[in-house]
Amino acid sequence: MSDWRVDLCRASYAAFDRLDPEAAVALHDPDCEWETGAASAALGETVYRGHEGVRALMSALGEVFPDWHPEIQELRARDDGAVLVHSRVRATSGHGGMEVEFPAMGQVIEFRARKILRVTQTTFPPPGWEAAAQA
Repeated sequence: MSDWRVDLCRASYAAFDRLDPEAAVALHDPDCEWETGAASAALGETVYRGHEGVRALMSALGEVFPDWHPEIQELRARDDGAVLVHSRVRATSGHGGMEVEFPAMGQVIEFRARKILRVTQTTFPPPGWEAAAQA
């Protein structure tokens, strides 16, 4: 049996891989928040809010890294319902065309009403990783 949270995370990663903002917006709660962590240095914002924020985040990613390919390595579920993500990203810089592979990244993804409510970008492993069950 599939877990809707896992399916939602995979669909979100697929939308970001395609840099498809409307597909991503459809998966996010209208009051969602994306905390970009260390990526804020490249993107210019530390938090993106709401559907317009998802669109702005995707636009910023596309400008900085027009060839953006995030990939889920592993998903784990915390007891509080959050999903923890171990991911990697390959990309090409929009300034100079240099290929970049980012170090392992973590995310904490929280939900409301079967939509993504909050994404917190972290280093790997994200908080609670060891205690979380494989999803």
